[in-house]
Amino acid sequence: MSVGYVVAVIGATGFVGKELATALHTSEIPIRILKLFGSAKRVNEDIYLDHDRFPVFPLSSDPLADAQFDNVDIVFLATHKEVSQKLAPIFLDEGITVFDVGGWVYEGAPKFIHGMSMHEEFFADERYVSIPLSPAYLISQVIWRLREFGVQGARAHISVGASYKGRDGVEELSGQVAAVYNYRDAPRKVFTQGLAFDLAPSVRGIKEEAELIRVQVAHILDMEESSFDISMLYTPIFSGLGIQVQIILRNTNLEEIQEALTGGFIGWSFNPHGPKALMGGSGVQFGHLRHDGLGQGIHLWLTADGIRAGVVDNCVGVLSSLIEQGAL
Repeated sequence: MSVGYVVAVIGATGFVGKELATALHTSEIPIRILKLFGSAKRVNEDIYLDHDRFPVFPLSSDPLADAQFDNVDIVFLATHKEVSQKLAPIFLDEGITVFDVGGWVYEGAPKFIHGMSMHEEFFADERYVSIPLSPAYLISQVIWRLREFGVQGARAHISVGASYKGRDGVEELSGQVAAVYNYRDAPRKVFTQGLAFDLAPSVRGIKEEAELIRVQVAHILDMEESSFDISMLYTPIFSGLGIQVQIILRNTNLEEIQEALTGGFIGWSFNPHGPKALMGGSGVQFGHLRHDGLGQGIHLWLTADGIRAGVVDNCVGVLSSLIEQGAL
């Protein structure tokens, strides 16, 4: 009898999908076969995960008719919202466990966070794992650690890089930078007002994503949605995530708050870095901890690799926990 799971990653040629596939491949999770799938325009070449070569299979319109999905146990959907919403019900109806990266498919479903909220009974019934968006995950982790301080609500301003729009966003920012130096017209399909050497507060869909993050944070923390306010801004960096957070608390003792937040994958810095210093790592850094000038709680700066620390580590951690609990 073969030991281990057959795992499929759909969207494996994107930034999140490839990072996720690499983490799964190098983890201690008992994976017998790892299969990678991508859109037709991205499957011309094999990709390497930790120096091991993997083929990327095209995703057909009817995936279950494809022999590549025979005996698949777990599917990770690292895809756009529309693709995830189309594919998830197909796999779930076949009894295949689905990890919905981004929580696009069933927005009201509970969000899974490693070490915080695992929703074992829901998973036993549905076999569906909703992974929150990276800013929602990171904001929730910070606020959850301060729950004993009397959390009443929070405001967060999220600064994201071009990779938040996937490979297309990074390629377009690169093209815009090159166009500026070569006196050419810049590509402006993703960032229609431009992003190179500028800020982009009006990217298509940005208000909707900020609202979804607000809803996800409220649901994760089991608080009223009206307790949170979220805004977003695209910055001219290729990747990374920075968040300015104001948390409204009853107890605002800064020394106690710093101690409560520090530990595990979250670290304190007197001089916190920007996202570039944390790229490729699992750590989350916070700093600039101070009282609010109007007496409304505290402020802090939070930065991380939004893909690795904000999504991939959570996916791998949740899967590992489900296996350890015997849920899979």
